[in-house]
Amino acid sequence: MNVLRADMLKFKKSMALKVLFLISGAGAVLMVIVARLFRDGTLGMNAAGNASFLADPQMVALLGTVAAGMFLCGDFENKTVQDAVSGGIGRSQLVLGKAFSYFLIIFLLILPYFAVMAASFFIDSQYQLYIPSVFLTLICRESGNALTLYSALKILGITASVCVVYAGQLSICLPLAFIFRRPVPVIGIGYLVSMACGMLQAGGNKVFEKMISLTPFHLENLTRLSMDAEPEMFLKSVGTGAGFAILMILAAMFIFRRAEIK
Repeated sequence: MNVLRADMLKFKKSMALKVLFLISGAGAVLMVIVARLFRDGTLGMNAAGNASFLADPQMVALLGTVAAGMFLCGDFENKTVQDAVSGGIGRSQLVLGKAFSYFLIIFLLILPYFAVMAASFFIDSQYQLYIPSVFLTLICRESGNALTLYSALKILGITASVCVVYAGQLSICLPLAFIFRRPVPVIGIGYLVSMACGMLQAGGNKVFEKMISLTPFHLENLTRLSMDAEPEMFLKSVGTGAGFAILMILAAMFIFRRAEIK
């Protein structure tokens, strides 16, 4: 709890976190604007490749790995981790505290996409789904529909599941941070793994897809989350995301307990 409290105080004063949040917010708003332009025909679908960087799958992956490099690795560079260990905080406790702090950052980066999606219920407009995205799919299908108690609860469940899946995907940065302790390799490898998993599945690699089907990187763990999804789909998405995150936390603990502190 001491690690978590210290991180919360640091986040409140962090200009870098505010910038990341604003970038995420700008990406969410631009995603909706671009989807409208595609629908109107103002933009041709040949621009969908570049516009995909505005959607949450790529924006959250990029900003999440950047956050890992800045905050997790930054604590090694400014000796915060070393001071915490020498002050008597257990290594496993420190890893667990840092993991919870990092997951909170991920949830904050997802928040603008949730807000934009919720606002779509009050805007009767048409949008084009140009990239597999849970939030953009909801915007395209539910825009202008009446917001009932059932739909509100279903949307909260979808959003919570998406947060767990993204946290699972980005949890790979935890052991990387305790291995390299430098932002560049953590950001590079973390983002590359996320993008490579998506591209290999999109390319129809059946062997790879079967191997990765039980991880949060499997595309169906996100694309099947919708207003029509069955409870089993939510359980599978949350289970794979949470399970993978726990494995990465344990891996980070194992690495850090055997690492030399300088």
